[in-house]
Amino acid sequence: MNSRPFFPLFTTVVVASATYPLAAHAQAYPRPVIRVSSGAEDIATLEPDRATSTNDVTVVAEIFNGLVRFAPGSADPKSLEPDLAESWQASNDSKVWTFHLRHGVNFQGGWGELTATDVVYSLKRAADPKRSSFAADFAASGHAIEVRVYAEDPRRFVPSPGPLTVFRPPVANGVRVETGYAEGNRVTPFYDPMLAKVIARAPTRDAAIARITDALDAFDIEGVKTNIPFALDVLKSDAFQAGDVHTRLGTELAAHTSSRPAAEPAA
Repeated sequence: MNSRPFFPLFTTVVVASATYPLAAHAQAYPRPVIRVSSGAEDIATLEPDRATSTNDVTVVAEIFNGLVRFAPGSADPKSLEPDLAESWQASNDSKVWTFHLRHGVNFQGGWGELTATDVVYSLKRAADPKRSSFAADFAASGHAIEVRVYAEDPRRFVPSPGPLTVFRPPVANGVRVETGYAEGNRVTPFYDPMLAKVIARAPTRDAAIARITDALDAFDIEGVKTNIPFALDVLKSDAFQAGDVHTRLGTELAAHTSSRPAAEPAA
C-alpha cells in the first residue's frame, strides 16, 4: 500500500505550493503553506457548510478529507480537525483556502502522472470508514430503474413521427425525466425517435417498479405513438417483477402488446 501523504487531485482546483511560509505569516506560521483556490466558474464556494451544488460538494469533500478532516461519521464543519494541515484560513468569498502544514509534512510536486495504482489507493482511502467521513458515499443503497420512451408504434417498433400535440412528463418524488422535447415540437423521421428517459429511484426494487409504473401511466403524450404500453407490459409482468428475465422475454411481451387493438395517435 502506498503510504505517501494523500493529496486529492481534481481538475477544477488549482493548487499552488511553497516550501517557505508566506511573508505575512512568517512569524505566526513558520511552516510550509498550500493554497487551494477555485479554478472553475461553476464552483461557487469551498466552504464546507455552504457547499450545496454537486461540484462544490465534490471538491470540498476532497479537500476536507485530506488536508483537514471531519470527525468520523460527521459532516459538521464545526467538527473539522487538523490532519496534514495544522491550521487554515479562508478568503472572504470562501473560494481561496490557505492551509498551514504541520511539522514534518511537506508538499512535494513533480510526482509524475497519475497512475492506476494512485487511483486505487485514493479510492480505498476514501472508502475506509476509519479514515474517511465520506465512506457512506461509496455504499450502494436503493434501486433505480430507467425506461427510455420512444416515438414508436408499440406493436411493430417502427418510428412514429409527427407533432407532439400534448407532451406532459410526470412530476413525482423520486422520479427524474430527461428530455429535449416540449409540447408543440415535431418528431422527425430523420433521427433517433427517443423522446425521454424516465428514471425512478426507491429504497427497494419493488418500490422502484411501482414508482416508475405510476410515472409512465402519468406521462401524457399525444400526437405520436409511443412504446410506453410495451414498457408497462414489461414492468407489470410476473417474470420481470420476480427478476426471472431471459433473452426471449421481450419477444414474448411484444407479442402480447401487439395483440391489442391499435390506438391511433390523437390529432
